[in-house]
Amino acid sequence: MLDGDNVLDHPDYEPGGAHGVIYDEPVLDVSTAAYPDVMKVLDAIQSQFVDNGPCLKSVFVVGDQQSYDRMLNLIEMYPIRYCWVIPMPGEFHFMGHTYFAMNRLWYDDLTGWAVHKTGFEKTVKAETEDMSYFSHYDRFYSLLTVAIMVVFVSAFDVNTVSNPKAFMALCAENKGPFYSSNLITSLTSLTMVDVFCYGQVL
Repeated sequence: MLDGDNVLDHPDYEPGGAHGVIYDEPVLDVSTAAYPDVMKVLDAIQSQFVDNGPCLKSVFVVGDQQSYDRMLNLIEMYPIRYCWVIPMPGEFHFMGHTYFAMNRLWYDDLTGWAVHKTGFEKTVKAETEDMSYFSHYDRFYSLLTVAIMVVFVSAFDVNTVSNPKAFMALCAENKGPFYSSNLITSLTSLTMVDVFCYGQVL
C-alpha cells in the first residue's frame, strides 16, 4: 500500500553496495526474429538462473524491438512457462519514438496534466522529434508508468492488472474516454487526474 506520499517520489531505499556484473557464455547461432531462437535464449536463462543457480523468481530480459515483441507474445501464449520473464525494450531509439508518439497522441487529454503537476514543463513538451531529449522523456514516462501501476496494484487484483485483456473486460461497461485496444490505454480505465489524485490520498 502507498503511505500517502507522492507516487512519483523516489523511494527511500539504500541498496547496500554496488551491483555486480557477470558475463556468461553467449547463446550462439540465434536471431531476434525467430520465435524458436528467442525461446532458446529464454530456456538458457531459465536453466541457469531460475531453475538452477540463484533460483530467481523473476529476471529482467532486455532485447531489441524484435526480441521484445517476441517475448511479449510468448508470455501471452505460454503464461505459466514464462511467468518469470520481465521483458524490457533495450533499444533506446525505438523507445524514444514510442515516447514521442505517446506524447503526441495523449498530451492534451492525458499526460499534459501530469507534466505540469510534476514540474516537467521545461523538458517534456507537447511535441518533439529531437532524440537528444530522450533521457528527459524516458525519466518522465518511466515515473508515470510506475505511478500508474503502483496505484492500480493498490486498487485492483494483481492478476487483473497484469492481464490487459482481463482489465479491459473489467471496465467494458464503463469504457471512458481512454478505453482502447492498445496496450497503453488498456492500463488506463481511470483518467490520469483520477490516478494521481487517488495516489495522493492512499
